[in-house]
Amino acid sequence: MHTEDLGDQIFRTDDGGLFVEGVAAADLAREFGTPLFVISETQLRSNAREFIAAMSAAWPGDLQPMYAIKSNYTLAVRRILFQEGYGGDCFGIGELRASLMAGAIPQTLAVTGSNKTQEVIDAAVAAGVRIHMDDVDELDMIRDAVQRVGRKALIGIRVRADGREFENVGSEYAGGTSIRRLMETSRWGLTVEQGIDVGSRALAVPDEVTFAGLHQHLGRHIGTTDLVALAVPGYVRFSAALRDALDGWTPTWMDFGGGITRGRDPFARRHHPGWPAVTERRAPSIEQYASAFSEAMQQQLGVYDLPLPRVEFELGRYLIASAVTMLSTVGSVKRSEYTWVNCDTSVYQLGLDLMPFHAFAVSPGQLDAERGAERVRLHGPSCIDDLIAEDLDLPRPRRGDLLAIHDVGAYSDSEASCANAVPRPASVLVNGTEAQLVKRRETHGEIFARDLIPTRLHASVPAQQPVLA
Repeated sequence: MHTEDLGDQIFRTDDGGLFVEGVAAADLAREFGTPLFVISETQLRSNAREFIAAMSAAWPGDLQPMYAIKSNYTLAVRRILFQEGYGGDCFGIGELRASLMAGAIPQTLAVTGSNKTQEVIDAAVAAGVRIHMDDVDELDMIRDAVQRVGRKALIGIRVRADGREFENVGSEYAGGTSIRRLMETSRWGLTVEQGIDVGSRALAVPDEVTFAGLHQHLGRHIGTTDLVALAVPGYVRFSAALRDALDGWTPTWMDFGGGITRGRDPFARRHHPGWPAVTERRAPSIEQYASAFSEAMQQQLGVYDLPLPRVEFELGRYLIASAVTMLSTVGSVKRSEYTWVNCDTSVYQLGLDLMPFHAFAVSPGQLDAERGAERVRLHGPSCIDDLIAEDLDLPRPRRGDLLAIHDVGAYSDSEASCANAVPRPASVLVNGTEAQLVKRRETHGEIFARDLIPTRLHASVPAQQPVLA
């Protein structure tokens, strides 16, 4: 029996135990150890299908959903999203290889990035993966690849829209700095003038390249539907300018990047008072996002008399964040001015070292009302402050307790490091009552496997070495 719903596939039973789908968190911890990323396959597939259903209902044209693999590299995740019809954004050769290894269809992938190497361009052309150009010199690199590989390239350009609609919209990322200012100082994309230049040169060599699409990306600046609605006008103006300068050229696809979120949304939570409650939801529904986008897009296309393109969204956190829970074990509990609870999960494994304004909801693996509640500060095992949660209410904690850190799927595993030589966690995929290891735990040997000690340093070691007791 469910007595507390912590998410679509995470719940607590009447005996206080935490479950992910049909598997007890305590059983997962015993079998696989902690810290442990637990991926709910049902939740992941549900998130993927909800987006497609909502956007397909709102948008009258074609849709290609994309997965931003940078948000979570786990190949099983990439495989599941391929099965659900998702193409993908690949930033560099590593993400391209990972996407192809997991079975993604090359024609649904796009290579992006501001500093593409000849290696990734050659690989994309050879595989039939399209390329979103981010600088005017990339066209020559692509044409060189076409000559070597003997295959025509499909290309688009990344857009630097003017962003005037964001003039008075502040970003939670940057302490209120306007999003327009962030766009103007960003290194990404081509101006209208650069787009016309590279577009005209591409259209002049139709036997080598097909120039057919546009791409932009705002990222997770604000947690409202304004993110997608206000991004549309500048993007469409850019498209219209190219149409007017390039003899009626119009894009086959327009990729809008990511930024859409859902549910508790741990990102930028420290801008809001109070630690996030496990039951709190603050993001708009996907239906609201889809409606706001479609209304703005159709209206702006009508203003400039442009045809409906295929639209694409590169989703990361919307798909994977709520599908992953971190299980962690409590170690030392120190009580003085505060109650400091130490656990075996580090901020270095959660992306918090790079994103200090995150705030993840945390809950006990086993609810024990008899202990009484205690306000604590939750820390990880590294030598920095390693603060995971503050002002957190838990049943009076003790060594060996199991904790669940929620919504950690986005940018945690992909940004995890091994600070203080702490191995990176394992990942388990849960489907119903089955749990399967999909990424094994890193070993200490693997942390140091790349190190080499020169022979001359071996010769300088004193004959008598201290022996550790």
